[in-house]
Amino acid sequence: MNLLDIYKELNTEKKCLTFLEHMRWPDGVKCLACESLRITRITAKGKLNKKTGKRSPDRELYQCNDCRFQFTATTGTVYHDTHLPLCKWFLAIALITESKKGISANQLSRALGVQYRTAWYLAHRIRKAMIEANPPKLTGIVEVDETYIGGKHRGNKGKNKAKEVVMGIRERGGDLRLIHIENNTSDALSKQIEQHIDAK
Repeated sequence: MNLLDIYKELNTEKKCLTFLEHMRWPDGVKCLACESLRITRITAKGKLNKKTGKRSPDRELYQCNDCRFQFTATTGTVYHDTHLPLCKWFLAIALITESKKGISANQLSRALGVQYRTAWYLAHRIRKAMIEANPPKLTGIVEVDETYIGGKHRGNKGKNKAKEVVMGIRERGGDLRLIHIENNTSDALSKQIEQHIDAK
């Protein structure tokens, strides 16, 4: 789906939840705790704010008939407990994935009409969710190097002390991985090499 499709097809909370449910459970909703298919849809009344006297919107929940666990399509996902509408989340994902040179939190803030802190938080959570869990080890010819990232220092003494160490590991013709490490001692570097490179 491109940005225009999301804007047209996922422009309400209900449409977004339906889409998310279908993506998560293509064969029907399953309990997240016991995987039972005996599920009931219930409506939870919104909480009353004592200061304003206003009630938050009602929420659609699922309840497992076997273990009584209650959940939604967003439970255990990057959208869990969010106060931001899902349509803005989906727009943010489209903007981040379609931007070849990346997109800053300021740009995201302007595009979505949200505060800078919200945009920064969104971008951070989306990028974290995009990291592959347990990626396969790199094979073949693998190149390794490290560098220092940080501001300028005056003088030569201790010039790298305040800088962060970033290690780059690249499979020739394949993946590149950038890893933030505490220091560039042989132990720290060896640990990352062992973790990311196939010794065979």
